[in-house]
Amino acid sequence: MKTLLFYICMTIAGNAMAQTQTWNLRQCIDYAIEHNISIKLQENNVESQKVTLSTSKNSRLPNLQASAGESLSFGRGLTMDNTYTNRNTQSTSFDINTNIPLITGGQIPN
Repeated sequence: MKTLLFYICMTIAGNAMAQTQTWNLRQCIDYAIEHNISIKLQENNVESQKVTLSTSKNSRLPNLQASAGESLSFGRGLTMDNTYTNRNTQSTSFDINTNIPLITGGQIPN
């Protein structure tokens, strides 16, 4: 009885583990190419080099930066007469910078 139960269990387990679809050689090769880590790394390297090329081409263009700032300070302070006074201070700043490459020594060929 134990051997019969063993054979039944092995038959069920064997069928559960079997693949339902068979692959031909072309499907195996396509799957290997799609899931190859080396190929994916090379594709990422190509994309990285494209970004680097675009960045170097754009370095020929002028660079313009602008910023603005606001500061407000308020509180009480002690004067030299030993009295307290209220002090409010406000400051605003604006900044514009631009860079343009005039002479690069041939470092930006494109």
